[in-house]
Amino acid sequence: GLLLMRYMAAVMDTDESVSQLAEMTLCGPLLTKNPLLFSNSFIESIFVFNNCKGHPIYENAKAQGDNGGGAVTFEGIEMGRRKRMSVYKLMLAHMTDEQRIGVTARLAKEVLGGALVDGSKLRAGTLGQGADRSCLA
Repeated sequence: GLLLMRYMAAVMDTDESVSQLAEMTLCGPLLTKNPLLFSNSFIESIFVFNNCKGHPIYENAKAQGDNGGGAVTFEGIEMGRRKRMSVYKLMLAHMTDEQRIGVTARLAKEVLGGALVDGSKLRAGTLGQGADRSCLA
């Protein structure tokens, strides 16, 4: 959800103490309480952090943010490719092999399959800041 995305964005913070605190919170109590946290949120994080407005996953995340009083957008937060990749690598490092395989299958279904569907909004230029590259990296 939105709170998880905020913690992940905090991992990308330029202040090292904020970044470390966010990482410890994500990989400690939150992951212990919900071992599927990263595998269930990986695809959503790609669409949200890349501002991919042309996909239903982004729209669902945005709707959750709008209903909760906070927006899903991270305007004003520097989330360059390296920072996003560091969050993705952090998530992948805390997944089992089975979870990684599941994420790969879901990537193929949601991203690649979504781009092939007739009438899809996922056309060139609508993938945000590089969701296509994030997915294929």
